Amino acid sequence: MKKNFFLFNILFLSIIFSQNMSMPSLAIEQTQPVQSDKTLTTAQDKPKEENTVYTYYVKNDQSEAANELNTFIAKYLIDLNTHDIQKTGDHYASNYISGDGFNKNQVIDLIKQTWKKYPDLKYSTVIKNLRLDNNRASIEFSENITATTKDKSEITKDNGNVNGTSHNVLYLEKYGCGWKIITDKMLYEETDIKYGTAKNININFNVPEQIISGEDYTASLKINLPENVFALGSLASVPLVYPVKQPTETFRQLPPELSTLERVIKSNKDCLNEISSASVSFCEAQRTNYTNLDLKVTGIAVILKRVNVLPKR
Repeated sequence: MKKNFFLFNILFLSIIFSQNMSMPSLAIEQTQPVQSDKTLTTAQDKPKEENTVYTYYVKNDQSEAANELNTFIAKYLIDLNTHDIQKTGDHYASNYISGDGFNKNQVIDLIKQTWKKYPDLKYSTVIKNLRLDNNRASIEFSENITATTKDKSEITKDNGNVNGTSHNVLYLEKYGCGWKIITDKMLYEETDIKYGTAKNININFNVPEQIISGEDYTASLKINLPENVFALGSLASVPLVYPVKQPTETFRQLPPELSTLERVIKSNKDCLNEISSASVSFCEAQRTNYTNLDLKVTGIAVILKRVNVLPKR
């Protein structure tokens, strides 16, 4: 039923999230109480709505750098949301390395593939914190994303709905008169893509947010199955590498009385962060004539969660 095809597509999207590439057209402003030794900084004196990234108080001697940084962020968000790959790439330092070990060229390639597969990808981001230290800065933010797949499923005959949430940190450094992204860190990430009847079914997939390298962890899938529907599920995990690897999947029926599936997974020993996946097919029995029943796949879902792998001391 071509489950690997669906998982392969969404893994590209998941990897883009891990590069902290997803940003909003308008971030929600964050404010703090006014302090006498601090200056309010925004992208510009009278910012246009699309360029207002955040409002934040910094020390007086940092206000110029903060304004420069805010202008950088505003431009970065616009370039991402207009899918301008050239301008987006210009925001990254030539020696950029992501928290998952991808270089600038690899990230740009993944961005291209993601925008092609999900052309209406939209972002909603909240800036949580900004820290400045001379020529270095970090930006912490949370994010929600929504999209639909460009191509329809050959099984359910509809476009897939994509939803995701993440918590991230961008690290920047000032080069001459401009800021560049030098690395990033993904703290949390969850993404799902659903086709057909799966869009209306509640699916819970649980894995630890982080694990020690080489240790076991449990992946657990729980589904609220509608009446007269049964599910086949597969739980797997792959390290985040470039090019993307496809997991080996083995599908099992979820017991109707429990609607739960679990698997013990051993994390990799190379300290590579992983993406754990739950792939699910929803089936219904349909009568073909007076005596025969036929099973039909009416929904497909792939749930992805990041597992950060820590070195073993």
